[in-house]
Amino acid sequence: MPAIKRARRPDRDEELRRRYAALRVHHPFERIAGVFEPADLSFLLTDTDSLKVTYLADHKDLPRGARLRQWVNAGLIAAHARLASDAGYTPQTLEAAIELALSMGPETSRQEWLEILIKHPRTKRFLEACASAGIDGTWLSSAIRSGASIQLLRDLRKLGVAPRYMTAEIVAGCSDANSIREWFRSGISPRACAQFIATGLSHDDALAWLQAGFIPEEIVKFVSARKSIVACKATLPNVPYSKAFRRVGTGRFGIAGPYVQRVWRAVCALDVPSTYQSSMFSTAREEASFLDGGYLSVSGYGFGSHSFALVKGELALRFLCYRIGVRPPRGALSCKEALDHSALETKFRDWRESALQRA
Repeated sequence: MPAIKRARRPDRDEELRRRYAALRVHHPFERIAGVFEPADLSFLLTDTDSLKVTYLADHKDLPRGARLRQWVNAGLIAAHARLASDAGYTPQTLEAAIELALSMGPETSRQEWLEILIKHPRTKRFLEACASAGIDGTWLSSAIRSGASIQLLRDLRKLGVAPRYMTAEIVAGCSDANSIREWFRSGISPRACAQFIATGLSHDDALAWLQAGFIPEEIVKFVSARKSIVACKATLPNVPYSKAFRRVGTGRFGIAGPYVQRVWRAVCALDVPSTYQSSMFSTAREEASFLDGGYLSVSGYGFGSHSFALVKGELALRFLCYRIGVRPPRGALSCKEALDHSALETKFRDWRESALQRA
């Protein structure tokens, strides 16, 4: 292969020489030559640009016959170039789609739009139709990820459904916008909705299981085994709340170790405002707000830090007791009255509707 052997070796940069040597060990030169055209191989080896070396090292991620020069000059790494090429993009059409998406959803960065468009390819015509329909921002990224049609987008917006319920699983498993709206109104989180839809549950049946004290993973298992709520009641903890929680301050209740995961799973099944804060080498903090308080989890980092999980508010405590299958306090702890199960569920629905209106 005279043309390939004449490709100049990287002798101007120590890092390039090291990576090239490693490449020769793991990938015989003949195998590399079988993937790249001689002109492309020469182009990649005659420059110290680290991006070009990455293309050569990751050659298995590239489609055969790709004109690498264009993708390298466009600034795409090898993995992105492969996905973009498989989706039918050229560097020019991909750039045009990104620019159009940026004009419709400026709160999403160029890099985020790049990854969305190449992993969930939709044509520029689809983006233009979204722009004409007044669909932008979060709605646009949700539409691309879910594969929803323009008409479904319009219907969901008209019905007041939050964009977060436009996931591929929910859109594929529901017949129309009204059924998605019912899942949204149930107060079940999109992730839990997707699990229940895949199991064949309706929103009413899923809510009945949750209100009976089962967490999503248990519900999926029992429904798949064709069991009823009554038959599965014996599997619930059914212990006094004091076994699962302990008071650690005014209106604050720590969660006993064996019940931490169960409480967290029950909270994850709720569609309520939540935040997660974390960065490298720092304490992580996760919080969900509902009723008179909510759930808080702190994962400490470093010497002297602490990790804990707790529930804030007596109403939130009673609500979670019913949702994890333990017996709530018999009387009021600090509130004027101890609400029963149905009253708590009604209060939660009212609270959530108010929270949605404020958002």
